[in-house]
Amino acid sequence: MENHLGRSKPKDRINLWVAGAVTAIVLVMYGVTISPTVSFWDSGESIATAVILGTPHPPGTPLYVLVGRLFSLLPFSEAAVGVNGFSALTGAMAVLFLYLSLVRIVRIWRPEHTPENDLVVYSGAAAGSLFAAFASTYWTNAIEAEVYAPSGFLMSFGTWMMLKWGASPQEPGRKNLVLVVAYLLALGIGLHLGTYLAALSFLAFIVVVNWRLLLDAKFMGLVVALSVLGALVHLHIPIRSSLQPPIDESTPQTFMSFFDFVNRKQYKPMTLFHRQATWTFQFEMFWRYFLEQFSGEGSALARVVGRFLPLLGLVGLWVHMKKHRKTFLLLGSLFLLSGLWLIVYMNFTDHEVRERDYFYVYAFFLYAGYMGIGGGELVGRLWRRMAQGGRNPRVPAVAAVVLLIALPLGVAAANFHSHDRSGDFNAHDYAYNILVGLEPDSVIFTNGDNDTFPLWFLQEVKGFRKDVRVVNLSLLNTPWYILQLKHLEPKVPMRLSDEEINRLMPVRLSDGQIILVRDVAVRDILMAIAEDGWTRPIYFAVTVPGLEEMGVGENLLLEGLVYKVVANRSSEIDVAKTEENLFSKYRYRGLLDEDWNLNTKVYKDRNTRSLMTNYSAAFIRLAYVHSQEGETEKSVRECEISGLITPDYVPYKQLMVPMYIKANMIEEAERHVRAMLERDPRDVEAYRQLSFVLDKKGVWEEAVNALEAGLEVAPEEPLLYNDLMVLYEKHGEGGQVLDVVNRWLALHPEDERSKELARNLERDLKGNAAAGESTLQESGARAAE
Repeated sequence: MENHLGRSKPKDRINLWVAGAVTAIVLVMYGVTISPTVSFWDSGESIATAVILGTPHPPGTPLYVLVGRLFSLLPFSEAAVGVNGFSALTGAMAVLFLYLSLVRIVRIWRPEHTPENDLVVYSGAAAGSLFAAFASTYWTNAIEAEVYAPSGFLMSFGTWMMLKWGASPQEPGRKNLVLVVAYLLALGIGLHLGTYLAALSFLAFIVVVNWRLLLDAKFMGLVVALSVLGALVHLHIPIRSSLQPPIDESTPQTFMSFFDFVNRKQYKPMTLFHRQATWTFQFEMFWRYFLEQFSGEGSALARVVGRFLPLLGLVGLWVHMKKHRKTFLLLGSLFLLSGLWLIVYMNFTDHEVRERDYFYVYAFFLYAGYMGIGGGELVGRLWRRMAQGGRNPRVPAVAAVVLLIALPLGVAAANFHSHDRSGDFNAHDYAYNILVGLEPDSVIFTNGDNDTFPLWFLQEVKGFRKDVRVVNLSLLNTPWYILQLKHLEPKVPMRLSDEEINRLMPVRLSDGQIILVRDVAVRDILMAIAEDGWTRPIYFAVTVPGLEEMGVGENLLLEGLVYKVVANRSSEIDVAKTEENLFSKYRYRGLLDEDWNLNTKVYKDRNTRSLMTNYSAAFIRLAYVHSQEGETEKSVRECEISGLITPDYVPYKQLMVPMYIKANMIEEAERHVRAMLERDPRDVEAYRQLSFVLDKKGVWEEAVNALEAGLEVAPEEPLLYNDLMVLYEKHGEGGQVLDVVNRWLALHPEDERSKELARNLERDLKGNAAAGESTLQESGARAAE
C-alpha cells in the first residue's frame, strides 16, 4: 500500500531500460578513460597498500585496502588497473542509485504514469545522473585509485535505501533497510570518514518521517550493534601492522598508537574558530571548484554553456523544496553537509599544496542531480504550455528531452580530453626515472607524496628496485618512521639509539631558527654512512627544498631527476650520467613519443606540468654545460627538448635564442621567437629577443620595429626602452636615443636619472653639431684657398 512518499511500479520496464542505459554509458566512458597505471598524489599509496595489505596514512582506509586487494587480483594487465577499476565500478553504481533516487523523488509529485510524467521523470533523472557522472571532480575520482568513488557509492546507495524505507515506513520488515544503512555507513568509515556525514541527514529524515522509530529500544540496540560491527573493519589496521608490512604508516600496533592513528594525531590539530584563510577566500575556493565542474577545457562556447548549466540546479532545488519538504530535507541537508559545512570544517589555507576540490565531490554530485530535476520540470512546463495552447505537446517536449540529455553528454565531450587517462604513464615513468639510474642499495630522500607514493607503487606492486630505500622527508619528522628505517629492510644506517629517536623533538635555537626532527635524522644518516666508508650511495630528489640548510648543498651532483651526494665535486652536474639518464634510461610515455615529439593526446594537469618541469630543468642544465664546452649541436637539441616539455620555463625562454645564435642558426632563432609571440602576443621578453635576432641578421630597422611593437602592448616596460636606446646608440643614432629617453620621461617625469641622461645626451648632441659646423667652415676655407 502506497503512502505519501510514493512508490514506483515494481515492473516499470521503461525505468529499468533507462537505468541500464545510463549505467552502461557511464561504465563505458569510465572504462575508456580509466588510468592504466598509477597516478600522482594518493593513488600510488592506495594501490600499493591494497596489493600488499599495508597501512596507508592516518586515519587509514581498511575497507578500501581489503576490497582493493580483491580487485588487484583480477586478470588485468597489471594490478593497478584492477584497483582503478574498483573506483570505476563503484563510481558507476553511485550514478545508478542517484538515478533511482531521483526517479523515486520526482514520482512523489508525479505519481501517475502519463506520457508527460514519464517523460519528465525519466529524462530529468537520466540527465541529472549523467551530469553527476561527468562532473569534473567526480569523473577524476572514478578513474583512478581513490576512496571517493566507493565512498560516494555507499552514500548514494544509502540515500536510495532511505527513500525506499520512507515510501512505506510502517510496512513489516521495512525498518531492516535502515539497519542495513546503519551498518554500511559505519563500514564506510573504512573508506573515508566523510562517508558518515550522511548519517546526520538520514537521522533527520527518520525524525520527520517516523520519529517513533527512534524510541524503539530493540531497533536502536540493533543500530548500535551493527554500527559497531561495521566499524570493526578498523581492527585490520593493528592486526596487519603487527606483521610489519613494507608500508606501515604510524605503526599502529598498540592500543594507544592505534587510537592516535585513527585520530590523526601526527597532523596539525584542526580548529573551526581560528580561520586559516579568510571566509571570502574559502568560499571563493568552493565556488571556483563548483564552476569548473561542468565547463570543461574545450571551446569557449562549451565553457560559457557550462557556467550557465548550474542554473538548472536552482530550479530543481526550488521545485523539490516546494513539492516535498521531507525528502528535500534528506537531499538538501546532505548537500549542505558535504559542501558548505566542509568549507567550515576543513578550514583550508590559502596555500594548499594541491587543489582540494575532491573534498566537495559529493556536494557536486548531489547538485548535478538537482540539475536533472530542474531540467525535467522545465520539460514538463513546456508540455503543459503546449497542451494549454491546444497544440500537440509531444514533438516539442521530446525535442526538449533530446536537448536535456544532450547537455550532460556535451559536458562529457567538453571534459573528455582532460579526463582521458588511457595513455597517461607520466606518474609511472616519473617514478621509474627517479629509481632507474640509482646505484645498487642506495638511499634516496624524497620530498612529498608525488616523489614518494609512485615510488612505493613501483617497488611494492611492480617489484622494481626494491634494493633502494626511499626516505620521505615529511615522514622523517616522526619517530615511528625513523625506527622503521633503522630496523626494517632495506635498513638505513643510523648512529642514534632507539631511545634517542623516541625523544627527538623540534628545537628552536637562540637566533629563532627551528631545527626539525628530520634535519637531525638526515644529518645522523649521512654521518653514519660516511663513517661506514660511503658504502651506501645517497641521493636527493631534485624537488627537495632547503638542501643548503641541510648542509649538503656543496656535495650534490646532478644526475637528471636526482642529486647524488659526493665527498668532493668539480662541477654541479655529472654530464655523462645525466646524458645517459635523459637520453637512454628514462621513459617519457604520455609526454614525448619515440621521435622526441610532444604527446598532445595525453592531458597534463597543473600538477603534472609542474613535475614535468623537472625534466626541462635537467635538459637545460645539460644544454648549458654543452654550450660552454662548445658542443653547440647538443646544446641546441637539449634546449629544444626542454622547451618542448615546458614552453613557459623561464631558463628555456632565456637561453634558447642565445644558443641558436651561438650555433649560427639565425633563421631558427627567428622562427622560435615568432612562435613565442604567436603563442603569447604580450610576451615582452619575446619582443626583446626578436629585436636581438633581427639585429644579428643585419636588419636593425626591423629590430627597432620589434621593440616598438613590444611597447604597444607594454608601454611602460623599462627594458624595452633600454633595448631601444642601446640599439640606436649601437648604430650611431644619438638623436633617436634622446627621443627614446624623452618618451620615457613623458610617462615618468619624476625619474631624475633619466633627466640627467637626457641633459647629457643634449649636451653631447650640441657638442657634436658644433664640432661638425667648425669642420665644415674649415673645409670651406681650404676650398676657397
